[in-house]
Amino acid sequence: MSGPQLCSKQVRTLNEIAFQIWALS
Repeated sequence: MSGPQLCSKQVRTLNEIAFQIWALS
């Protein structure tokens, strides 16, 4: 259960970072 949770958390973080970069550009 920890595996999928960690992976999902990482994807969410990457999506948030990508959104911030897109919003700033």
